[in-house]
Amino acid sequence: MQFFNRLYYIPLTLVLAILLSGCKKGFLDRAPSDLISEKEVFGNIENAEDFLNNAYDIFPSWFYKPKDGGVWALASGTDEAEQIWDADRDVNFFNTGNINPQYFPMIDRYFDLYATIRRANMLLENYELIPDEIGAGSAEISRKKRLKGEAFGIIAFCYFELFKMWGDVALVKTSLDISDPNVNQLQRSPVSEVYAYVLQNVDSAVSILPPSYASESLYGRMTATAAKAIAARAGLYFASTLFNPQSDKGRWSEAARLNKELIDYATSKGFQLSVTGNADYSAYERVFQDSRNPEVLFTRFGVNTRSYYDNWDKITESTGYGGDGGTQPLQEMVDSYEMSNGKAI
Repeated sequence: MQFFNRLYYIPLTLVLAILLSGCKKGFLDRAPSDLISEKEVFGNIENAEDFLNNAYDIFPSWFYKPKDGGVWALASGTDEAEQIWDADRDVNFFNTGNINPQYFPMIDRYFDLYATIRRANMLLENYELIPDEIGAGSAEISRKKRLKGEAFGIIAFCYFELFKMWGDVALVKTSLDISDPNVNQLQRSPVSEVYAYVLQNVDSAVSILPPSYASESLYGRMTATAAKAIAARAGLYFASTLFNPQSDKGRWSEAARLNKELIDYATSKGFQLSVTGNADYSAYERVFQDSRNPEVLFTRFGVNTRSYYDNWDKITESTGYGGDGGTQPLQEMVDSYEMSNGKAI
């Protein structure tokens, strides 16, 4: 019995010795296997594209879903409609003026926009790691080059959204390291500088991207036409009374120039008003039903998750027509339409 005990303890001692020696050599100090380095992400063009694809989540859908719950149609924050559901009526504060620096119904956008800017900056900073494809890409542009142009366009859109809603904001031109003690000391830049940075990124995007894509797989991505549209709209906001209380005519002249450039460029590339129908829809129906109608300068495609919020008709139609009446048009919107006989409603 005593001999058996010796045999039992000897192997156990050897196992402990092996484990302890392994610990001393850093065996258990390895980095988690689920961490992926920047070289691994951007050294593979598929990974690099997937990385930037997530940035497209920043483009608005027809509804807004705050992180603290609820959901409401963006139209309810304008003169088109009103949110009816009690749980989601914060959006009506836009129309009542019941917002302040402490409460803004779309505050989540502030953080999401900067997160998207960081993502685009990271791609640009690691652009040289992305391999060139041989014999791949679209007929219009190589995939690597396209990703670079898209990143510039996305940054332009994000900063336009930021200054539109918050005015002076911090200009972050690199992907900040959160361990940097100065990361919380960023100062706001005046709107004029933010606006200039929007135009700078638009110019970079336009110099790289094509006006549109023939490939269905690329439809919905940033293009030169979409980038010019961002500049045109940003120019109008920058010239408006909100940011131009002195009514500087030079700003209005620039806004007019940017919009004229967009119109001329877009029409020369085949964009136009929807004045003809097709086999499925009338000219007017195409605006709402045909994602490829000629008026669309840029569109966001969503993934149909078959969730309740994918069902726009169900949410917005009145209860009398089988809908839930969550969002209802204002009378002024209804009155803006004519009846089938051409008379006013």
